[in-house]
Amino acid sequence: MSWSFREDLVSCAFAGAVMGIVWFILGFRKLKVKRTIQNIPTCKINTGAVGTNVEVKGFILVEKDKLVTAPISRKQCALYNLEIQELRRRQNSSSWHTIDSFFSDEGFYLDDDSGATALVMVDGAKITHEGKTEEFQVRSNQFDNLPPSLDTALRANKKKLKEFKLKKSGWGILSRKYRFLEWRFEPDEYIYVLGFAESGLKVQKVKKPKLKYFLQAKKMIQKNAKLRKWFEADSTHKCNK
Repeated sequence: MSWSFREDLVSCAFAGAVMGIVWFILGFRKLKVKRTIQNIPTCKINTGAVGTNVEVKGFILVEKDKLVTAPISRKQCALYNLEIQELRRRQNSSSWHTIDSFFSDEGFYLDDDSGATALVMVDGAKITHEGKTEEFQVRSNQFDNLPPSLDTALRANKKKLKEFKLKKSGWGILSRKYRFLEWRFEPDEYIYVLGFAESGLKVQKVKKPKLKYFLQAKKMIQKNAKLRKWFEADSTHKCNK
């Protein structure tokens, strides 16, 4: 057995071991998410426990004038999710890696026939559905060939993009390859949502009176004999306590 063949064999074994560890971690994460979903019982919106993780299922509610156009399929939908992946190559393999993702809206309403509706905020929620998927691939030196609708969507949501930049880079084999995956959420589509439940109610903070209002009240008391007498009597009563 030649020395170069032994080196190739060791390299292949090492690469196989690394990939095995990576696939184990990814599989463990998926299993953890699956068990988390299974351990949280599905509840109704009107009886969901506020302040805890809950799983609800129901239909997406959206008005006709609120429909949006998906950037790749050009079809109307309640909202869409666009995932951006980059093709990364290693010695003997290549794979797609998700580098960015965004929703067309911050949230949507869900109806489960319980007499109440829930506002689902997509940030931090785990959404399971059977939506249709479309994809578009392009190299970083050919961004001019993007469909106009996809180009518009990327520019309109550029503040949500952390890694991906819509700038031409590289030439030929030096350019990077990207894949855009589109998931559409249809009106009345039946979905599962796992997330943290909040009531949406905000307790108003008691505002302290500004100094100018205090001075105005003081002048009114000084000018009005009845108010002055009442204020002095009340102050004396509190001091005696």
